[in-house]
Amino acid sequence: MMRMEREHLHDELERAARIALMHEQAARAKRPKLSDLYKRPTDEQSDKTLAEKAEAANHAQEWLSQFTFEARKKNKERR
Repeated sequence: MMRMEREHLHDELERAARIALMHEQAARAKRPKLSDLYKRPTDEQSDKTLAEKAEAANHAQEWLSQFTFEARKKNKERR
């Protein structure tokens, strides 16, 4: 429970730091736009990154398939 509370506290502090950074950027900019400070992720971007990750996983799986892994038998004499 304490661990989750600490994580929540750190999340809140990180969020506050991001907001402070956005305020600072907006104060320094000549004519700030919302898109300059925050760009909402679109579904197209997430679909694209998901497809890229799936392709990378397939590539890694193909690369690993060249190796053979066998279960090792325990040897009682080694102990």
